[in-house]
Amino acid sequence: MRRMILAAGFCCLLAAGAGGASLSQAVADRIMTDFGFDSNLVTVTVARIEPVLADVAGLDVKVIPHTKGTPKGRFSARLEMYRQGELVQQGTASIDVRLWGDLLVPVRNISRGESLTPDLFTIKRFDVTAWTEPMLADAAHLVGCRAKNILTAGRQVGLARLEKIPDVPTGGTITLVGTVGILEIRAKGVALQNGTIGETIAVRNMDSGKVLNGKVIGPGTVVIAL
Repeated sequence: MRRMILAAGFCCLLAAGAGGASLSQAVADRIMTDFGFDSNLVTVTVARIEPVLADVAGLDVKVIPHTKGTPKGRFSARLEMYRQGELVQQGTASIDVRLWGDLLVPVRNISRGESLTPDLFTIKRFDVTAWTEPMLADAAHLVGCRAKNILTAGRQVGLARLEKIPDVPTGGTITLVGTVGILEIRAKGVALQNGTIGETIAVRNMDSGKVLNGKVIGPGTVVIAL
């Protein structure tokens, strides 16, 4: 049973050195190891241990987090101190796991609709422990995108605040392409929606005034059924 618990990562067994500070560091180090945390992106702090033992030399300490899965944020844990396999002391610990992320932030305010390029951003580190929204961390996400709304200098950017630059913009003049048998017919139209290649959007034939649906096949070009 003990081996199963160790393999699951819900507890750790470690030899504590002398002094409360050494015990705190040993607990933090073991959590880092057991959960495979990257020390460049995760910090572990033991905020409190009770009771504080004056002498922990020769004790083995079992740390049992009161949380399931990978710990994140503040959580409590039960401590059990053993000497030669015999339980001699129990205690509790308050532990804080902080997750950090290197995110791209604007070097200046970016206007709504402005095209996004890597030179408009720099890297800044944030505490992302409590974040659930996907954030901009990779310049690859900027390719072919524009700002959906104003992006403030120095502030993190959620991916939801970016949008693809449409191949056909709303209100833009487009070429409508239709076929009748072997004949290809072209006409001028107006896009009533933004659209990227492969999307179906509403358009208006400028000659007839009819509203149709068509598939975007390239910048400024929409195929319609006749």
